[in-house]
Amino acid sequence: MVITETLISAVILAVSAAFGSVIYMLMNDSVKSEKKKTLEALMSQFINLIIFIYIIKIILNLHIFLADPLAVLAYPSDSTVFYSAIVLTAFVIIYKNSKGKLDLKGFLDGMITLFLTSSMMYEFIYFLIYSDTSAFVYFLALAFIFLVFYVLYNRIIKKNLMITAVALWGVVIIILSAVYSTATVFDYTMRPWFAVLLAAGVILLILSAYGKFGEYDKKEVGR
Repeated sequence: MVITETLISAVILAVSAAFGSVIYMLMNDSVKSEKKKTLEALMSQFINLIIFIYIIKIILNLHIFLADPLAVLAYPSDSTVFYSAIVLTAFVIIYKNSKGKLDLKGFLDGMITLFLTSSMMYEFIYFLIYSDTSAFVYFLALAFIFLVFYVLYNRIIKKNLMITAVALWGVVIIILSAVYSTATVFDYTMRPWFAVLLAAGVILLILSAYGKFGEYDKKEVGR
């Protein structure tokens, strides 16, 4: 049963990621080669995230892994594993940017676009399968954030747009946690405190990539 649930979640995630990738390719007006490069970078970090999740899960349950490897690999990860994997992935992103191996502006733009659209699809499918009311409410909230993001895309400074989207997402997680006692992101529990830290971290990355918040530069519009 656990293996079945894990496989279903993996399929939903794959479909959602594919949907998000298509939307990103359609929205972004960069040349095809740049969009492809950004998607490759995003997929690389997504794979890193998955690898970190399994490595941490194995380390925390080493005795079980040695006795029955499949039991650990198939069992759902808890919040601690997910949070730790996100932090490690963030360090990889920061490291690659510091070494000039990553276009942080393009990466963040793609990451936020992909996250919003993939999350929307994931929550919608999850609602259809499990009739989860909180998933549908989260889907509607994500749809609203994405609508704002889409309408303003290439119309205002990209830096301000991304910060607004990230801040709205953080507020949504806090509200959902208050209303439903918990909020999930890709079926992982997202505690309000971590959502705030994560949103703040992403905003700091945006500020680092673009410069001081609120600074107006026509050259940055649409970038």
